[in-house]
Amino acid sequence: MKTSAGLFHLFLLLLFTKGDLIPTGQTPETCLPVRFQKTPVINWDSTSLRRISPAGRPSFYPRMLQLHDGSLLTAYASAGSIMGSKSYDGGRAWSQPFVIAPREEGVNLDTPDLLQLQNGRLLLCYGTRPQGALRGTPDTSRRFEIRVLQSADDGQTWEGTKTLYKAGSSFKDGCWEPSMVQLPNGEVQLFFANEGPYTQSNEQDISLFRSPDQGASWPALPQIISFRKGSRDGMPVPVWLKGENRLAVAIEDPGHQNFKPYIIHSAANGSWTKPVGGDDPQRSYALATPIEDSIYAGAPYLRQLSTGETILSYQSTRGRIKNKDNNAIMRVAIGDRMAKGFKEVAAPFAVPEGYQALWSSLCVLREDTIVAVTSTNLFSRERPEIWMIKGTVSYK
Repeated sequence: MKTSAGLFHLFLLLLFTKGDLIPTGQTPETCLPVRFQKTPVINWDSTSLRRISPAGRPSFYPRMLQLHDGSLLTAYASAGSIMGSKSYDGGRAWSQPFVIAPREEGVNLDTPDLLQLQNGRLLLCYGTRPQGALRGTPDTSRRFEIRVLQSADDGQTWEGTKTLYKAGSSFKDGCWEPSMVQLPNGEVQLFFANEGPYTQSNEQDISLFRSPDQGASWPALPQIISFRKGSRDGMPVPVWLKGENRLAVAIEDPGHQNFKPYIIHSAANGSWTKPVGGDDPQRSYALATPIEDSIYAGAPYLRQLSTGETILSYQSTRGRIKNKDNNAIMRVAIGDRMAKGFKEVAAPFAVPEGYQALWSSLCVLREDTIVAVTSTNLFSRERPEIWMIKGTVSYK
């Protein structure tokens, strides 16, 4: 028995590389590797700073994806269209922008999201925003919509645009910010913020469409998976948690006074048995150190490293003189493998007061390099452009 026990503990020690030993007083079954117990740091490499969109052209909501062939594809909104740009050298140089989905008469296309499926095809979803609604003069012939289209050639051409959902025509009755994930069983889940059912109130839920066949077909109606009564859940971003057999979805939740990043969790296998309410145990405040209720902290974006740690970005006015969302900057925090307890690390972009870094996202490359992507007027000093910077995680 002593020999078996000794071999068992030797096996456990071999699991923890680079000196990740079991601390005294903890059992092998419950302790975490030392790297998870140390303070994580992201070292942002200023030499990797690059502009992706054309100089001086207003561009927003960037989303980046590393494709199966190693190339990078970024989609963003500009001049009412969804634009794309590719890099074949890790982000050092970017192609001239190309149109993925063109602007339509009286309608802006906005908030794209990218997903490469297990079969290699690309999905892109986006929302439409009627210009009349944005001006306060709604046109009932044009509505807020959630759409999806596909590419079979790594983003060079796009086809098969489908409208999954139509909300209202006014700014307060729209649908917003779709985002997608594919589960290990092949199902695609598409989340979006939905005001459509609440024309007589200022409420908003997180709704979900499921595709069982990699985006070929979708149901007629979505499922509500998150709703805080009297409030506005928004901007969902899902991640399939490695080894946990469930989804974590970052949302912005103004349940107390101002937007804060929250995480909602699915049941096992990525199922949603009921809407996650405001006090549901499946909903948790994302940050380990709470931000004052009055401070704005919205637009979260969630990803996961191969080691299990989760990475959260959001935009916030904490520490800024003006507590207005147009004065917010991108911030990043690192959480555990369950997407909880996020601890803030250095901001990717050093943005002085009076400038902004908004509608940001993260991309984790295969070697666990983190790419932060944002829309900022920091460098143009006038119009927001799409910029990126790379970072790597270390521990102290």
